[in-house]
Amino acid sequence: MTEPITIKIEKLVHEGKGLGRFNNKPVFVPFVLPGETVVVEIERRHSQYSQARLVKILEPSPERTEPPCPYFAKCGGCQWQHMTYEAQLEWKQKILAETLQRTGKIEDAKVLPTIPAPKNFGWRSRVTFHGNEQGQIGFFAAETHKVVDIEKCLIVEDEINQKLGELKKEKRQNIKKDYEVNTSGKEGFTQVNPLQNENLKKLLKEWAMKLPHDTIVELFAGSGNFTEVLIPMAKSIIAVESDRNAVALARKWLNERPLDVRSSMSAERFICTDAVKYFAQYKLPLDLLVLDPPRDGAAGIVEGVMKSRPKNILFISCNPATLARDLKYLKDFAGYHFVQSQPIDMFPMSYHIESITHITSP
Repeated sequence: MTEPITIKIEKLVHEGKGLGRFNNKPVFVPFVLPGETVVVEIERRHSQYSQARLVKILEPSPERTEPPCPYFAKCGGCQWQHMTYEAQLEWKQKILAETLQRTGKIEDAKVLPTIPAPKNFGWRSRVTFHGNEQGQIGFFAAETHKVVDIEKCLIVEDEINQKLGELKKEKRQNIKKDYEVNTSGKEGFTQVNPLQNENLKKLLKEWAMKLPHDTIVELFAGSGNFTEVLIPMAKSIIAVESDRNAVALARKWLNERPLDVRSSMSAERFICTDAVKYFAQYKLPLDLLVLDPPRDGAAGIVEGVMKSRPKNILFISCNPATLARDLKYLKDFAGYHFVQSQPIDMFPMSYHIESITHITSP
């Protein structure tokens, strides 16, 4: 056990932790807020920084609030219930802007205020509960596979909590199992926040309509979540996704739409292949590229961009770090200019940041 130390928290960084310093070395601490003076214990020392756990708050921030969930700081699902919602929105904007500047080397990046979620709690429509040999069911503790047994989760929809109660009543013993619950009524991958997903789709449509959009390519299209809003505005559109089941669902959805909706796209234009590899071979004129890659980003996309030279790119991301990395590549190697980025709070009470970014060719 290390000796407790006292530090002042300077700011929040990616993954939602607070940054303080001890002997001029960064110390990262969860569940703290900027401006707070706290006592911590170092848990892991690295060559350039240390990780610590919070022991005591000596001077709390005015933005600190009482977490309503009894499992907060035990369950790994939420990191920011100790912060007012207004502060959460502000810090998501700040963290995105700082990441774009530090990693993407984008000076004075125009990052708009975070769009708040329609609901702070009860918004999540899809979860995976975990069980263990003791018959406990809940979520994993942060950075572990230890099950935190819970009776009710405050961020999920009521129907999911009802299902959790049913699982517990079955009193399964000596079973270690995952239980996926999805109340969206849709097959395949779905956004976990349906109400905010609709706001993101509206925002994508609003931005795309202001740009040339006769020819559109959408990469990492999934089962057509964003394709749905892009199809009516395009004369020609191609959507690319590597997941075979997602493509099958997208084609099925499109074939069920009226003929006027399908005027710019046939089911065959949903292409099942690796998005980056496909686009590397794409050489036709292109107005708009839309992409929504997974958390590890779209490394390798530069080759295709340099060949097709889309006039504009709308980049949807759930990871500021890989977004900034990819934007730097597009800036340095393809000459694209950053226009603006809009964070949208898809994950209230957590550090996760969804955003849509516009970049344009010179």
